[in-house]
Amino acid sequence: MTLLDLTTTADVKTLLGKSKADHDTLIGEMVTDMSRRFEQELGRSLMAESQTEVFSVRQGQRTIGVTAVPMSALTSIKLSITKDFSGVAALTSNNDFVIDLAQGEIEFLFAPDKGYVEVAYTGGMAANTSAFKSAFPDIARACSKQVAYEFERRNRPNSSTTVEGANRTYDAPLGLLPDVQTVLDMNRRRYW
Repeated sequence: MTLLDLTTTADVKTLLGKSKADHDTLIGEMVTDMSRRFEQELGRSLMAESQTEVFSVRQGQRTIGVTAVPMSALTSIKLSITKDFSGVAALTSNNDFVIDLAQGEIEFLFAPDKGYVEVAYTGGMAANTSAFKSAFPDIARACSKQVAYEFERRNRPNSSTTVEGANRTYDAPLGLLPDVQTVLDMNRRRYW
């Protein structure tokens, strides 16, 4: 899985009201670390790229969901009683399954036996940072805001800080800001 930065050093510096380049490397590293955390919190792959996932299915299980959503293309879906998919014919769309590309949800039109499903597809939220910011501005802004908040608190965890004109006093360990957590909750991948 390739890591995608969800915002830029410049966006964070704008929130902080900074123009000097003296902390650019640190802020860039913080952006990458926060992007990784957001990917975990969202429960889905951010970088749009080719993926192959193998799922264990219970007898009669009709629905599975891929990790990299939204899906932009489906290559194949194969069903096997073992994890060996060589020589196994791909299932047929609208005959064996239906798919919701936006949610990455695959619903079988039959009750499969216990076994494994291999899904080869292209999916993820965006191909690069610019595309991500354009398609998911709320998440990109939340990432910038969280990085700015943590940058300001990096040397004084039990103090006050100002981000976007709001002064806050903290005496607790660093955590996600409430409005950042709300954005992540709204965009979290659904599980089956």
